Amino acid sequence: MRQHQIKKMVQIALVASLYVVLSLCIAPLSYGPIQIRLSEMLNLLVIYDKKYIYAVTIGCALANLASPYGILDVIFGSASTFITLWICYAVIKRMDSFTKKIWSIVGIGTVAMVSIAAELYVLASAPFWMTYLTVAIGELISLSIGAVLLLWFNRSYPTVIRRWLK
Repeated sequence: MRQHQIKKMVQIALVASLYVVLSLCIAPLSYGPIQIRLSEMLNLLVIYDKKYIYAVTIGCALANLASPYGILDVIFGSASTFITLWICYAVIKRMDSFTKKIWSIVGIGTVAMVSIAAELYVLASAPFWMTYLTVAIGELISLSIGAVLLLWFNRSYPTVIRRWLK
């Protein structure tokens, strides 16, 4: 039991830190009204276990510490991630098809960028609809890249992936 808990904590820490690294490596593109946050592809890990909801949320909060929008981005950006991932988890948990699960998360994540557009509207005085369009496109790009990679990994190395992520 204890070994299982340690493994779970390590997996959460690794995914959270990977999220931070991916966000900070392309930092100018990870924040603001026009953004492509490649770390968002990690949202897809919720397919494997709900612990990744916490991992990605923690990673988002830590990455948002570097945001030009300060603590409000840490709070509201991470809350948006947390809520969106719980919605994704609730929607996909009864689905059978791995592919449908992936593309459902891509769709939900893209639509959920309305909350980030609203945040940027308030914090940066960014025009709401244009901001929604740009952050939704960035999210769609990030999640689609992640979807293609995850589909390929799952097809090529299904046993390895399940062993690492469960």
